[in-house]
Amino acid sequence: MAISNTIRPGRHFLQIPGPTNVPDRVLRAMDYPTIDHRGPDFAELGLRVLDRIKLIFKTSEPVIIFPASGTGAWEAAMVNTLSAGDKILMFETGHFSTLWYDIAHKFKLEIDFVKDCNEVKNFGVNSVAICSNDVKNYPEDSFENMIEFSKDNKFNFPYVIDETQEIAKNYDAVCTPDFFGYNKDLELQYRGRIRELKELKPVRSGESELYKAMKQISETGIGPESQIPSMGCNIKWLNN
Repeated sequence: MAISNTIRPGRHFLQIPGPTNVPDRVLRAMDYPTIDHRGPDFAELGLRVLDRIKLIFKTSEPVIIFPASGTGAWEAAMVNTLSAGDKILMFETGHFSTLWYDIAHKFKLEIDFVKDCNEVKNFGVNSVAICSNDVKNYPEDSFENMIEFSKDNKFNFPYVIDETQEIAKNYDAVCTPDFFGYNKDLELQYRGRIRELKELKPVRSGESELYKAMKQISETGIGPESQIPSMGCNIKWLNN
C-alpha cells in the first residue's frame, strides 16, 4: 500500500512571482540573540547605522537621531516646515487632532477650517460640526473631549455628537471631515474639500474651495459645478 509522503525533503522557499524572498543573510541575522542595548555590541551597531543611514537621506553630513514619542515627531515636523503665522489644514478627528492643535497653537499657526467658518458667517452662512465617531471604543472622541476641543479652537458654531451614528448614515458621510453645504432652501449644493492638494499637501495661496463655494451658494443658491470630494480618516463606526 502506497503511503503519501507529506514531508518533502530539501529546502523550502517561495518560487512564484510577487513577494520578494527574504535574503539568507537577513534570516541568519534574525537568529541572533537580542543585543544588550547598553553593551559595546549595540554601540558599535549604532555607529554603523548612523554612518550608513546617510545613504538613505542622501547626505554626506551626520544624521541626528531624535528619540521621542509620537508627539515629539509632530513637533519636529512643524518646527522644521512651518513658521509662526503660517496656515495649516486641520482635520477634526477627535483626540489626535486636539494634540495637533495644541502643538500648532504653541507655534502660533493658523487653522484653516475654523477660520473659514468664521468668515462665511459674514454671508449669512451658519455652520455646525458633528462628531459621529464611536466613543465607546475610542474614548478620546468623547463628548467631554469635544467640549475642550471646541473651546481650544474657539468654535463659534455648535459642535454636537451623533451617538447612534444615524446622522452620518442618513447623510452618507464617510470620512472626517466630510462637508455638506446647503443653500437657504436646505438643498445640498456642496460636497467637496477645503482646499486643493498637491502631493497630499494643501495649497495655501488664495481662498479655500470651501470658502468660495459657500460664498457662491450664499449669492446664487447654487454650488460650483466642479467639486472634489474631501479626504480624511474613515469614520470610526460602531461594531453592532
